[in-house]
Amino acid sequence: MTAAKRLVEKAAELSAGATVIDSPGLVAGGVGAEFQFQMIDLLRPTRIVALQRGRELERLLANFARDPGTAIHRLPVSPAAVARTATGRRRYREERFTAYFAGGRAQEVPLRGLGLQGRVPDIANPRGVGGRLLSLNDPENFTLALGIIEEIRPRGSVLCVFAPPFDHAAVASVRFGSLYLDLDAEPGSMESFRP
Repeated sequence: MTAAKRLVEKAAELSAGATVIDSPGLVAGGVGAEFQFQMIDLLRPTRIVALQRGRELERLLANFARDPGTAIHRLPVSPAAVARTATGRRRYREERFTAYFAGGRAQEVPLRGLGLQGRVPDIANPRGVGGRLLSLNDPENFTLALGIIEEIRPRGSVLCVFAPPFDHAAVASVRFGSLYLDLDAEPGSMESFRP
């Protein structure tokens, strides 16, 4: 939600004529409904386009139906739309990662003076971090590039990453994720999560 809010603010700063947010399809259960409610409440859209099967979103939409600044448009989900399986979603992500990193190369990022966020490993004693996905961010915390950790040099002075070319001088912080990627793995087994 923070990222969506920041992107909406950036679009306004850049004088975008319109901003379209395609929220995730998570709508089922209490978590899904609460997520969608919080997203709409935070972003305060002027229009909500609700793609729904039957009346599944009506309880959520009722929270915004009387807001004079928000128009609600209800559309049925196309019968041609097919939900992806978990395996299909994973393969799609893998294809996107493979395409993104196709132009990648090994690069060194000195860590001195950079902010570290997310699931930060023990930089002084880095073990088991090879393959972890991270983002290299600018001073506004927008992502300059994604990278895959190859190694963190002893005493945490240099981060070696596999990434597409990026402006090293613009990096202000590194966000460490929990997803590990093996670009050489067989389809369907590229991703793994580790604590």
